[in-house]
Amino acid sequence: MKVFESLNQFEDHTFFGNLRDKLNEAKPEFWKNKDDKDDDKDDDKSDKKDKEPKKMDPEKKIAIKLAEDHAKDAASVIKKVQDNWNRFKTASGDKIENWAQFGNTMKALRTKLGAKGIASYYKLFDSSFIVVLWPKGKKVWLVVIDTKNPNEAVFKTIDKNAVKAFKIFYQDVVKEVIKTKEDYKTSSENRKKEEERSQQKEKLGTFLKQ
Repeated sequence: MKVFESLNQFEDHTFFGNLRDKLNEAKPEFWKNKDDKDDDKDDDKSDKKDKEPKKMDPEKKIAIKLAEDHAKDAASVIKKVQDNWNRFKTASGDKIENWAQFGNTMKALRTKLGAKGIASYYKLFDSSFIVVLWPKGKKVWLVVIDTKNPNEAVFKTIDKNAVKAFKIFYQDVVKEVIKTKEDYKTSSENRKKEEERSQQKEKLGTFLKQ
């Protein structure tokens, strides 16, 4: 029995575990377009067929249903990382040490994943899961990896909407981390200047009293 350090870790494990199970259950042949099985029929039957509504191959119906479900699963992954990022920001607030730790985690990932051509990635807060955009040939895959078992993809998709949405999400995360860092520097500099002014006033007051 697995032991989780937090409710969030348990929820992530359940969420991604369900996606992994669904991905493993999907039959690859259902994703392929079937050839028309009626090509060798005679012209009379072909003419008659043209006048009747074309019936869809049952397996093709299943393939379409699987594709629709898969797209929904891909969208749920995007919502998952967005909600996780918002939860991190709420939990961290203006505690710069939390942001620094997150930045170091992302930097370590960049060093590790950059060699594989991966430029967009996100390590979920309080979780063992990582979501990346993995270029393979001419296609880019959205892949979920569990750091506790990194050799197996928990979920993967080439859904264009999900890939595009994650690119935007990653860019927004990077921008917000940079902005938070710059805001902290500005705030620290302003506090330092204010302290210096206060010390100068104190020294001036002491001098005038002499």
